[in-house]
Amino acid sequence: LNELNNFAKSENQDISLKSNPAALGIDFANTMSVWLSMGCISPRQIYWQVQQYEKAHGSNMLTHAIVLELFWRDYYRFMFKKHGDQFFQKEGFKGQAPAESHNQDELLAKWKTGQTGVPFVDAIMREINATGYTSIRTRYTAASFLVRDLQVNWTCGAAYFEEKLIDYSPATNWGNWASIAGVGNDPKENRNINVIKQAGEIDPKGQFVKTWVPELGAVTGKQIHTPFFMSDQELAVFNIQLGKDYPKLIIEPKWQKLSDKNVSIF
Repeated sequence: LNELNNFAKSENQDISLKSNPAALGIDFANTMSVWLSMGCISPRQIYWQVQQYEKAHGSNMLTHAIVLELFWRDYYRFMFKKHGDQFFQKEGFKGQAPAESHNQDELLAKWKTGQTGVPFVDAIMREINATGYTSIRTRYTAASFLVRDLQVNWTCGAAYFEEKLIDYSPATNWGNWASIAGVGNDPKENRNINVIKQAGEIDPKGQFVKTWVPELGAVTGKQIHTPFFMSDQELAVFNIQLGKDYPKLIIEPKWQKLSDKNVSIF
């Protein structure tokens, strides 16, 4: 309750969002989502505190994001009432499951442990394993990579998030995973999140990756997100050998090198 009250009194909730889009909803989620999932605080309390803040300081990206997430939370709960346990089936309520790889167990294990060879995805999974938390946007990125790039049964990923996330909510978790897999509520059919573009937008300086993937701590610039595009000679400058110091990419790369231009998240 103190954190919620402090939010309503603060005048600087939008500053971090302007300098770092990755911060979207992080402070709120870190302090509120766990208590919300446990029933210690109600969504109405959060909503009206946001309204109080907007009345005093105006709306911004963060207040919009908070209210939107509350709406999605309720929406998925209603969808669960409508579709029931179909949300736990890999076909969802669309009737057809996404394509699956033949070596799913191996790929799933590497995804779980943050050993995929994609630094941003590995950082996300290591953060989840260590803290039980990662931001909403990075959850989408890791989930899309598992389903679309690795082609692993999405229910395995949803079950792993259920096991690990300290702010786990059944309807929100499984509803979002079904949406990403294309078998749930998603207006964009078969959307595929480009994880490398996401990495460049969310973590342009590589600080998030360096925190959770210290093996690449010496690598500079955006190339930290694509070590698989670097030559052995380039990696040697940073005393890194793929397959020894950091895993080789477990699938064929389908992305381009990052540039400094603004890019779409999808």
